[in-house]
Amino acid sequence: MRKFYLQLLWLLVSGVAVSQTKVYSVIGSSTAAGMGATVPDSNWVNRVTHYYQSLGLTIVAHNLAVGGRICYHGMPNGYIPPPDRDYPQTNENITKALSFSPDVVIVSYPT
Repeated sequence: MRKFYLQLLWLLVSGVAVSQTKVYSVIGSSTAAGMGATVPDSNWVNRVTHYYQSLGLTIVAHNLAVGGRICYHGMPNGYIPPPDRDYPQTNENITKALSFSPDVVIVSYPT
């Protein structure tokens, strides 16, 4: 997990001044939404954000993850799924995530 944090840090700060605001968006299911975390601050999205803020970076996270979501929900607007599959959820999909002009997008559908 530490390697993940270091790679994300490199992506967020490479080639830019530390004082600039960095933005990341997250789409996904329950673990990204924070289900199972004992308190909201202990979900991994908030922990990553707090970690980089503790280093003095200005980080903005847009967490669009919702428990129970699947990959089809995260597909872009206009995507037509195969028969008997779910359509994209326009308030929590990749199109919405990109609307924030993020530096990084994390797609987290572990199941």
